[in-house]
Amino acid sequence: MSRSGTHLLPAHVLRWSPPYAAIHDRVLAGEVGWLSRLHLTHRGAAPGQRWFHEPAGGGLITDLLIHDLDQAMWLAGDVSVVKAATWHDDGGEHASIELTHTGGVVSEVEGTWGPPGMPYTSSIDVTGERGSLHHASTEVSGWYESPWTTQLRDLVAACTDGTAPRVTLEDGLRAVAVAEAAREAARTGDPVRPA
Repeated sequence: MSRSGTHLLPAHVLRWSPPYAAIHDRVLAGEVGWLSRLHLTHRGAAPGQRWFHEPAGGGLITDLLIHDLDQAMWLAGDVSVVKAATWHDDGGEHASIELTHTGGVVSEVEGTWGPPGMPYTSSIDVTGERGSLHHASTEVSGWYESPWTTQLRDLVAACTDGTAPRVTLEDGLRAVAVAEAAREAARTGDPVRPA
């Protein structure tokens, strides 16, 4: 809840996606032991609106990959150092981001905005001392409610009965800070500490 007493729920929809939420629960339950590495990907057709691609619009990192950055922090905690690179080729616009979390876990986040018609895909791989967990959107994982619907239910519950939402304003601000650090690291080629 904000200082004004109103609710602001950042729309990090991956937190409500059942396969991602299940991986989070399994990690918290200690199933893979101490985490060492995360690898997240997100790909799809580039948005057609020009403002998405302008610096003020945030681009690939702030619009698409911010969800994966949030997911990495949901699993591995705060980030101390960000390295990143972006490039364009015949396959579209690409970004590769490396996060070093304060606890020592390293997350790799990769994404592409491709040509029209490129199918939307996402994946997550979690590696720990006792095993690994994997999910890819291209694999059938059973029927479940749309995560966008579940996300709206969470917002309604927060507004009507005071239930703590799955994503807080602070979570959203942390994700934006890491996304901005990634954009700066990609621009300069130097590691950046999030603000």
